[in-house]
Amino acid sequence: MGLILSRAICGVLGSIYPGYMSYKTVKNKDVLEYKRWMKYWIVYSFFTVAELILDWFASILPLYYELKILFVLYLMAPQTMGATTVYDSFLLPLLNEHEDTIDGGIVDVRAYAGGTLTGVAEEAKRRGSTKWLEALGVVNRMVAEADDGGGGVKTRPRSQLSNTMSADDLAASPDTSPKLPKKKK
Repeated sequence: MGLILSRAICGVLGSIYPGYMSYKTVKNKDVLEYKRWMKYWIVYSFFTVAELILDWFASILPLYYELKILFVLYLMAPQTMGATTVYDSFLLPLLNEHEDTIDGGIVDVRAYAGGTLTGVAEEAKRRGSTKWLEALGVVNRMVAEADDGGGGVKTRPRSQLSNTMSADDLAASPDTSPKLPKKKK
């Protein structure tokens, strides 16, 4: 079995059944099952990241891909309660020990990403607005010049077009789009 097939099987087995059971749990408001499936998704997310790394190194081991599939089955099977065992025995102590460091890293990444995304969004808006206005001008000219007779675009008489805004009018109008609030430091 190869990398692609094992990833597909692990992805489907590890997501479809647990996803549906999570839906049923939320729908039925079963707190014990809810905790079980939350632990599963936490373990599965760590497994998914570990899989990206392990696939490069451990794939030379015999039966690696088959063992990976068996591990996913172990995690999700109600008979084994594998995800609960892995979470309680390994991840919970690890996360408790490093929680403050992880939280600090998340705050730093959010601050950096928020600033970066705001800058990218503003630049995209600036560039996109220009392109949008150019495209709007082209469409406006096409509509104004369209011929009503030969199956072209149906237009209103030119006298009715005088009440519409041109691309130049839109470009000259003040920007009234909502602004994102500035982040406080």
